[in-house]
Amino acid sequence: MSEKDLEGISYNETVKYPCSSNDFKRFEDIIAGLRELSYEHLVVELESYPNPLQFIQTIRYGNDEHFMIEVGIDTGKEKPQIFRSEKQSLDDCISIFRTVCVNAGVPDFSKWEDVTEEIAHADCDSREGFYPELAAYVLKIFGLTEQAIQSMDEEELDALYEKACDNEADVAFKHNGEPCEELNLAADFVDWL
Repeated sequence: MSEKDLEGISYNETVKYPCSSNDFKRFEDIIAGLRELSYEHLVVELESYPNPLQFIQTIRYGNDEHFMIEVGIDTGKEKPQIFRSEKQSLDDCISIFRTVCVNAGVPDFSKWEDVTEEIAHADCDSREGFYPELAAYVLKIFGLTEQAIQSMDEEELDALYEKACDNEADVAFKHNGEPCEELNLAADFVDWL
């Protein structure tokens, strides 16, 4: 297996309402092709949707090919409220993505876990360590929480560190090396690792 295969792929997509059938087919293909790597994931940012949802994302995990899905909801606060559903089948995962992306529907969150605090548990006044903005950035770009990173073995951490360095370089190139919040977050994550 190549080093690229060990790193996984971060699929970051943006879709404007209404979602085209071509866009959704691409999302279906990505979901079906996700490998069981904690940092290989699909994030779909939702623009101009007639509901309060900001994003939907998923990763595959477990030998029985379950998917974890997270949905971010705009509550009018600085950070979204995030709900998580685990152990979804491939068909259920695609169905939830269809509900959100194509039908502009909101899933029934009654059996989902509110993980907002888990993701942004650090002191909001502190920018040391894994602060809330960094937690949200790492979740969006790498599909990881602090707890997931802390449970990685040395080889996984080394691969994640290389990926974080590559991301920092890509962000610096994208912004022509000019200081910006995205570059600060990318650099802070490398420093934290």
